[in-house]
Amino acid sequence: FPAIYDYILSGLEAKNTQWVFGLGDITDASLRREWDLAYENIHRMDGKVGYSLVRGNHDSISSMNGVFPPSDFADVIDGLFDPKSVFTSYQLFEVGTIKYLMMTLDYGASDEALAWAADVIEQYPDRNVIITTHGYLHSDGTLLDDTKGTPPATTGGYNNGDDMWEKLISQYENIALVLCGHMHNDRIMINQSEGIHGNTVTSLLIQNAVLRA
Repeated sequence: FPAIYDYILSGLEAKNTQWVFGLGDITDASLRREWDLAYENIHRMDGKVGYSLVRGNHDSISSMNGVFPPSDFADVIDGLFDPKSVFTSYQLFEVGTIKYLMMTLDYGASDEALAWAADVIEQYPDRNVIITTHGYLHSDGTLLDDTKGTPPATTGGYNNGDDMWEKLISQYENIALVLCGHMHNDRIMINQSEGIHGNTVTSLLIQNAVLRA
């Protein structure tokens, strides 16, 4: 775990890293020692590079709320769906002249959370939207649904990848990128789908993703 952040922090300038995306499963079994290690290393990025966190199905709600409370990110998070957690939130940032809206969605986000996210996206039509969530693509690169793998709707969440696509992601032309984890794969899987406005949404199944200018 520390080696990931050693790598990120040692290469910030050389790689021109602008943002670090967490994709969930911060822990394996939500044990206290795992959370302590996560807290110590993730907060090493404070003030050095922007980052966001997502809850995975291996991360208990109460533990993550306790270790990473919204108060720790009050100066960097621009909005929360639930004031008690950072699971579903958004942050605004710019890379050069390009404006981004970074939206995190909890594991298997609820209909209420998706509706909240839609309201936020509608407020920023001039920003490129990047969505991160834990379970969205299957290991073959197709949208995660009830017939594949361990879908969120049957493993502690509400909406699967296909549900999130239909209810939110396909609906807005400024949604450019979706990043997810959850399903095991030794390769990065890429899915490109056309939204209702004719725009292409690129989705990546990857364990760790780093945005570079």
